[in-house]
Amino acid sequence: MSSNNSSPPEEIIGRRSVSYREVFLEEKQARHEEELKIHAKAHAKGPHIAESIKATDHHHHSHRRPHSPPESTGAQTVENSVMKTKVAPGGPKSSLRSKDGRPKKSVLILEPEKGMGESSTDPVDDDDKDESIPKPRKTLADIVAEEKASCRLSHEPTLSLKQLNEHFDEHKHLHGDQSWYVKGSEAIISIAAVIGVLIVIFGVIPLGPPNTDSLEDKLIFICVTNPLVFSFLTLLICMLFYSVLSEKTPWHHWTRYVPAFLVSYTIQVGVMFAIYPFTETFPFMGLIPLFTCCVISVSFIRGAMHLTWPVCDCGYYRVVMKSFSACVISVFLYILLMSFWLLAYHESDSVGQAILPFVLLVPVFGWKKYLLAKTDQFPIVIAMLMAGFWVENLDDIFQTMVFPSVDSPGTAYVALFARKLGENVSYLIFLTEWWFRFRVWIKDFFKHLCHKDMPHAKPIVEDVSQTDRGHSNIRPAYWRRQTQFLMYKIMSQSLSYVFYLVVTPQLRSEKDNGIYYPFHDGSSEESLTDENYYNSLIFAGVSLVSTLLTGVVSAWLIRRYRRKTYDEISGTYGRLFRHPKYYGFMCLILLSNALVAFNTLLYHNRLWFFQENEVPDIDVTE
Repeated sequence: MSSNNSSPPEEIIGRRSVSYREVFLEEKQARHEEELKIHAKAHAKGPHIAESIKATDHHHHSHRRPHSPPESTGAQTVENSVMKTKVAPGGPKSSLRSKDGRPKKSVLILEPEKGMGESSTDPVDDDDKDESIPKPRKTLADIVAEEKASCRLSHEPTLSLKQLNEHFDEHKHLHGDQSWYVKGSEAIISIAAVIGVLIVIFGVIPLGPPNTDSLEDKLIFICVTNPLVFSFLTLLICMLFYSVLSEKTPWHHWTRYVPAFLVSYTIQVGVMFAIYPFTETFPFMGLIPLFTCCVISVSFIRGAMHLTWPVCDCGYYRVVMKSFSACVISVFLYILLMSFWLLAYHESDSVGQAILPFVLLVPVFGWKKYLLAKTDQFPIVIAMLMAGFWVENLDDIFQTMVFPSVDSPGTAYVALFARKLGENVSYLIFLTEWWFRFRVWIKDFFKHLCHKDMPHAKPIVEDVSQTDRGHSNIRPAYWRRQTQFLMYKIMSQSLSYVFYLVVTPQLRSEKDNGIYYPFHDGSSEESLTDENYYNSLIFAGVSLVSTLLTGVVSAWLIRRYRRKTYDEISGTYGRLFRHPKYYGFMCLILLSNALVAFNTLLYHNRLWFFQENEVPDIDVTE
């Protein structure tokens, strides 16, 4: 069988579950390997037996592709006869390792000259194999799984949600099992801490006039506000990367994170100190620290191997680093997109403001699908945090920042409300039986447009894989993923409205910093009137109540009609939400996203205020 189309999936721990097509290919590969064994025995008995079996195969398998490899007459390694090897949790045996320490592959070799054509399955070193033989293609998940299996630091399998539940049950003394009352109080304190940091950075610390010749007026922005915003973002990226490397230890000692924060802070101060003191603010000046943060984050991940992975020089770190770096770059591009969308909303009329929220649905869906594909080999909890909460919360928090620029409250607010409510309802639709069958059919239809020889896909009703991420046609896995997305969406929307309701009144009332935000109540034409601001607060409050009610109704519907999915998700995340280390990831995502969003509105960055004459009273120096 040729390997031009697809490679036989190897049975490797840590990989996502196989899809319907992969199951078909595995069965087909098994039949092909059986044929090879039969022909090997035929060569051992004699040429006339081999010819007889060959003729029989031709009669029974006339559908065989014309470019299948001919029967071997000499010592030859057969293409695509890689035997499936299951890596044990403790790593591969030393006898199955090559010279470079990586596990060897078992390849079926036909050697007629070895005792009448005996077949052997001895491990063959990669260095001894014929380079002319084409190797089967491997996905990124395959490569990560193989490198992870050969790594001395991280050879544990990726846990499913069911295994996470069992892990929490066995280690209650480590993860805590306090009541919901106690943990609910901790959650409120954590959100209050995030809000407090936002108020201190943007409201309490006094910013100087941006367009003066005095260096003292610019030092606060150069040395405090700007570097803190993006240093927290770098810190979040490094923490997520460490958690991706090892699922058993997702949260490391604080000394692991301090270097990333300090390096980012120092470089951000140096870059802005080399530019801002010698010029006034200019349009899109805030993109400079954003680009600098992206370079710092990716560079730190690539250069910090001696800090995070010091005792193992295998390829696992580099493979994960490459995949995670692509995720980081995509998130920064997403932040850039949201910044320009915010600007476009501010400059649009009432008609444009009614359309833009729905236009944003397409890129949000594309970015989430891309991150789901790139994080498929990561631990499931961290992958869902990145693709299901990080990106979604950026979308929600940036959309709350447009409330001050609403031109026509009726039309614009209805569009924003309909967009958010429609997203939540769509996740409930995704949990219906008819939608799942339609999803399988439409995916199969488009795949057959490019690959007509593929077998038709069918829905898989049984839960055949607990580690499946919902990409395949396994219905329970798909429902688990959509339930997690709905849960994160309700949380993200609710907290975004809370931040607007609590933080913006403080910024509006500040005498020193209030004029540098679109919430200020100055005397200029660009100031936000009391009526418009109160309308935005009322809309945020109504949206918050509506989102919470949607969450309650959704939980009731899922519990009533999808009880198994409800029990699996609530069992896992009920424990995670009571886990102090899980709070750290979620709170840092919320803090980082809110810092970036509010920083976009700050006058000094000239993103929202890209035209200098938008706020005439901003030149007040008293």
